[in-house]
Amino acid sequence: MQFSNWWMLFLIAFIFVLYSLLLLLLRRGVQTVLAQTPSREAQQFRAISVVVAVRNEVANLGGLVNDLKSQNYPHFSYEVILVDDHSTDGSYELLQRLIHHDSRFRLTRLGVGAHGKKSALAEAIRLSKGEIILTTDADCRLPESWCRAMNVQFEAPATRMCMGPVRLQTGTSFFDQLQALEYVSVAAVTIGSVGWGRPTMASGANLAYRKDAFYEVDGYFDEETLASGDDQFLMEKMCARYRSPVVFAADAAALVTTRAQPDVRSFLRQRLRWAGKWGKMQRTTRMLAVGVFLFHLTVFSSPFIAFLVPGGLAVVAGGWVIKAVAEGYLLFPVARFSRVVWSTAALICWQPLYPIYAVAIGAFSRRKRITWKQRTWQNQQ
Repeated sequence: MQFSNWWMLFLIAFIFVLYSLLLLLLRRGVQTVLAQTPSREAQQFRAISVVVAVRNEVANLGGLVNDLKSQNYPHFSYEVILVDDHSTDGSYELLQRLIHHDSRFRLTRLGVGAHGKKSALAEAIRLSKGEIILTTDADCRLPESWCRAMNVQFEAPATRMCMGPVRLQTGTSFFDQLQALEYVSVAAVTIGSVGWGRPTMASGANLAYRKDAFYEVDGYFDEETLASGDDQFLMEKMCARYRSPVVFAADAAALVTTRAQPDVRSFLRQRLRWAGKWGKMQRTTRMLAVGVFLFHLTVFSSPFIAFLVPGGLAVVAGGWVIKAVAEGYLLFPVARFSRVVWSTAALICWQPLYPIYAVAIGAFSRRKRITWKQRTWQNQQ
């Protein structure tokens, strides 16, 4: 075998092993977080302001408002501020009926010239009275213990932000199961990185932070031109400003459920919107994203190399087995905690499909035009 062939196979094997070691490190971070025993009661009921940005969510608002009304948190200690972002489907009018005569709720609309989730959340926070800001999305469902479980996380004065657990509500379709796997992988990276004290991802579907910390880091001021990232960039600012400010609520009582995308087109649009912010993330997160992209590019191309290079089939097959075992080892405890179940067939199909998906999302994430909820954004990266 020529020296170049040996070098190519060694490089492929090295990349597979390095990636698997990264997953093992994340697994250790996951174990650190999930091993914590959640406190069931805080010393005080802090004033909480739940803020929700709403745009064209008429199909989901009934469940959301019902969940918010059912919180087992003292009525005088929490408020809900809903900001309509120029909905065109009757969301604002429906909310008026749903919250009628409930003093805990406040509903307002973004003014002319203001638009987007960040603007809506910033307006809600401006109107809020709580010490703790608690965010979720309009298409989420919340347990009745949500406010109480997230409040407990702020017993330590150093805690400025708490990431809450999020699970995907899926049906019985094969596509739903694949989405569940993908979502668990995102959750695993989120939890594992928090466990290592280096949080890299955050989800606004279940996020809490101190109001004064929000203003101390200038809120969403620097990222208003991006279609997403209200959660991610705020987390990065707090990590840059404070020492160990972020915790994860490893408590099933805080587990929020969000909906799976109904079809492949909607799923890809959402993921491209999420990926469109990566160019403005902190350097460490960008480097990690580039590394993961290059790994999946290697995985994507490895079957072709396996048949072109003598001895390549054994090396590539071994690398795929190691990768699959390491991924399963990382995802299993997160899936169990999140109460997510998928079939063996989905897990097997995940192996060849995910590298294609990851490479495609990475390649197209630099697109300037992002379309979401009947609105087109010009990402300035």
